[in-house]
Amino acid sequence: MSILIPLATLAYALGIVIADRGGMSTHGVSLLALASLVGGLFAGSRPRLRSVCALLGVGCAGVLAMLAVRGDGAAVLMGEPRDMIVQATVCGVALRTNSLSIDLCDCVSADTSGFPVPSKIRLFESLDGASRQVLDRLKQGERIRAWLRLSPVRPPSNPGVNSQFDRYVRLGIGAHANLRDPAMLIRIAPKGSTLERSEPIARRVDVLRQKIGTRLSKWGAGGGLVRALAIGDRAGLPDEARDAFAILGVGHLLAVSGLHVALVAGLVFAAARRLTLHWHRVAARLDPRDVALVAAFLCAVVYAAMSGWGIPVRRAVLFLFVLSASVASGRSVNGVQLLSLAALPILMLEPNALFEMGAQLSFVASAALLLGRSEGPVRSTGVRSLLRTSTTAIVATAPIVAWHGGAGGVYGLVANLVAVPWVGGVLLPASLVASTLAALPENPPSQFVLEWTTTVAGLTVDWAIGTAAMLPTLRVSGHAPELYVVGGTAGISILALSLRATRSRLFLALTQCLLLAAAPTQSIDPGVPRMVVFDVGQGDATLIQGHAATLLVDGGRAIEGAFDMGERVVVPGLVALGVERLDLVIVSHGDLDHRGGLESVLEHMAVGELWLPHGGLALRDFDTLLEVAKRRGVRVQERGLGDPAFLAGDLRVQPLWPPRRGGPVGRNEKSLVVRVDVEISSGASTRILLTGDLGAAGEGELLSRGLDIGADVVKVGHHGSAGSSTRNFLASVAPSVAVVSAPCYGRGGLPNRDALNRLEDAGAAIFWTGEVGAVVVGLNTLLKTVDIRGWHPKAECWSH
Repeated sequence: MSILIPLATLAYALGIVIADRGGMSTHGVSLLALASLVGGLFAGSRPRLRSVCALLGVGCAGVLAMLAVRGDGAAVLMGEPRDMIVQATVCGVALRTNSLSIDLCDCVSADTSGFPVPSKIRLFESLDGASRQVLDRLKQGERIRAWLRLSPVRPPSNPGVNSQFDRYVRLGIGAHANLRDPAMLIRIAPKGSTLERSEPIARRVDVLRQKIGTRLSKWGAGGGLVRALAIGDRAGLPDEARDAFAILGVGHLLAVSGLHVALVAGLVFAAARRLTLHWHRVAARLDPRDVALVAAFLCAVVYAAMSGWGIPVRRAVLFLFVLSASVASGRSVNGVQLLSLAALPILMLEPNALFEMGAQLSFVASAALLLGRSEGPVRSTGVRSLLRTSTTAIVATAPIVAWHGGAGGVYGLVANLVAVPWVGGVLLPASLVASTLAALPENPPSQFVLEWTTTVAGLTVDWAIGTAAMLPTLRVSGHAPELYVVGGTAGISILALSLRATRSRLFLALTQCLLLAAAPTQSIDPGVPRMVVFDVGQGDATLIQGHAATLLVDGGRAIEGAFDMGERVVVPGLVALGVERLDLVIVSHGDLDHRGGLESVLEHMAVGELWLPHGGLALRDFDTLLEVAKRRGVRVQERGLGDPAFLAGDLRVQPLWPPRRGGPVGRNEKSLVVRVDVEISSGASTRILLTGDLGAAGEGELLSRGLDIGADVVKVGHHGSAGSSTRNFLASVAPSVAVVSAPCYGRGGLPNRDALNRLEDAGAAIFWTGEVGAVVVGLNTLLKTVDIRGWHPKAECWSH
C-alpha cells in the first residue's frame, strides 16, 4: 500500500496534463474509466492487474477533473469587447485592499443582443465610490444581474510579457469584465434563502484582512512589510522594496509560504509545550507534545486562512496534519507518502495548480529537503544547517525558476543566513501581534506596538534597498533562457542533490545561479538588426535594434495608479530582446499615449540621450520625464528640422521635423519626425520613417520643403487615422512595409479603413499590432525577402 498513494498521485497528475494538452472528450474518458472499473472487478486474484486498473481509473479521474474545471467557458471566448447585461452566479470572491476579483459562473445573456456569453467570466473592479458600496455586499453563491463591459482574453502580445491566457483557459474563463454602471448590479437570489441569511467564512476572513491591511497601510513601507508577512498582502510594499528583496535572493520571504507556516507552527509548538509542562494538572493527564501539536496545527490553519490560503500554505498545513496524525496514531510516514498525501487533495480540488509556479516551487523544494541525501555523520550547527537548507532549496528549484523566466538567487545563498532567522525570530512574530492589534479598536498601547513593529520593519526595508543598491546588478527576471540552459540547470540540480557534502552543493548552487544570471534569453526571430513595434494598445512604442546600437521611439501610455505600459510591457520586452542599453530615446510629442511609459524606461534602463521635439523643454507635459532624466544623468536635447543626424554604431538617426519656429498649429503637427538608416552592409542600408502623430498638414509641410522622406518601412502616423497617410505623402515615401500601432477594438475607430486603403494602394504590406500583437521586422535583407512576424496568430479585428 505504501507505493500505491504516490502512484495514484502521479496517475492523477498525468491525467491533468493529458486533459490540458487537449484531444480528450468527457464521454470517451468516462467510458475508459468504466472499462478500468470493470477490469478491476474481473481481475480476480491478480493484484497487479487490479492495481493497474485502479491507477487507470485514477488517471481518468484526473482528466475528468481538469475537463470539469475548464468547462465550456473557453469554448465561447469573446471575439471583441461588448457591453452586455449578464445574469450569473457569484462563484468566487477575492478581496484585496484596493481591488476586488469576482468569478462569475453559469453566465447567460440577459439582453436582446443575441451574442453568446462565456459560461465563466472574471470581473475586476477597484474599490472606490459606488462600486465599493455594491460589491462589498456580494456573497458567494448569489445570483446577480449586471451591466458589464466584456473583453476578450488574448494570448501574449509582446516579447517578455506573460499572459493570463493559458491560465484563464485552464480555469474555463472566457472573458474578463468591468462594471459599466454599479447601480445596475441587482441581486436576484430568492428572499429568505440561505444565501440571504449567511455569509461564507472565507468572505468574512477577506473583510478582516482588508481591515487589517487598510490600517497597516498608514505606516508606509514598514506597514507594507508587516502586511506581507502577517496577511500575505504585498500591496503596501513599494516596487523598489520588492526589487531589492528579489535582488538579494530573499523575495520568497515576502510571499507567505510553507516556510512561514512552519515558523509559526514551530513557535506555537515550542510555546505550547513549555506552557503545558508548567501546567502540572494538564501535563499529568495529557502528553505535552500532543497538546503542542494540536495548538500548532490550529494556529497554522488560522494563519494560513488569514494569509490568503495559497497553495504553498495549504501544502504546509496538510504536511502538519499528516505528521500530527502520524504521531497520534504511532504510524510513521515517509517523505514520498507525505508529499503525495499533500499533493493529491490539492490537485483534486484545484487541478490547474499543477501548472502554477508557486505550487511547483513549493513541492519541488519540499521534495528536495525530504528526499535528498543527508550529509552523513557530520556535526550540524545552526548556521551550517540553515546554509544546507537554503542551498538545497535554491539548487532544486532553479530549473523551474529558469523555465518561468527568472534568474538564480546567487546572493540568496548568503542573504538567507541573515534574513530567515531575522524574519522568523523577530519580524514574523511581531507582525502577527501587530496585525492582531490592527484588527481591534485603536488604543494607546496597541498604537505603541504598531509603531514599534512598523518602524523595525521599515528599517529592514531600508537596509534591503541600500544593500541591493551596492551589489552588482544581475538579471532578476525577464524572458526564459534558452532551453539548453534550462536543461543544464536541471542537470546541475540532479548532480547537486546526489552529493552529501554541503560545500559541494554550495559550489554547484553558485555555479547554477551564475549560469542563469549570465545566460542569454531565448532568441527571438527575426534577429538583429530589426525593428519591433510593441503592442501597447492605443499608443506607440518602437524599438530599432542594430548590431551596435539601439533606439527607442515613445513608450506607450501610463496612468498614475493604473497600468503603465512602460513598466509592464516595454521594459520587459527590451530585456527579452537582449537590450541592456538604449543609445537614444525619442519622445515624439507630449500625448500621454506616447510619453507616459518612458518614465519607467528611463528608471529601469541605461539611456545615453533623450530627444524632445523643438519647444518640448518649455512644455509642462514633459516635467516629470525631465526630472527622471536629470536624476538618472540622461542628456536631453531638442531636435527637429535642420538639426544634425545622430550616429551610433550601425544606426543613423536624422531628425526631419518640427521646425524651431512656425509650421502648422497643434501638438500632433509638432511631432518629432525621424528617418533611421540601418546599415546592412558596406554602402547599403534599410530606411525607416517614424512620424509620431503627424497629420495631413505636417505631411504637406514635409513635402513642400523637399525633404528626403523615402523609406522602406513606415510606422504609420497617428495610429492610422483618417487625417494621416495622405496619398501624396505615401507616394513620396514609397514604403514596402507599413506598421500600424492601434488596438484590435479601440474606441477611437483606429485604424481608419480609408487610411488602410491608401496604404494598400501605395503597395505597402500592412501589419497591425491589434491583429498580430507586437510586430518584429527583420532588416538584414534590404526587405527584398521580407521577414516580418507578429507575436500571435492573426485575430479578427474591426477597422473604420
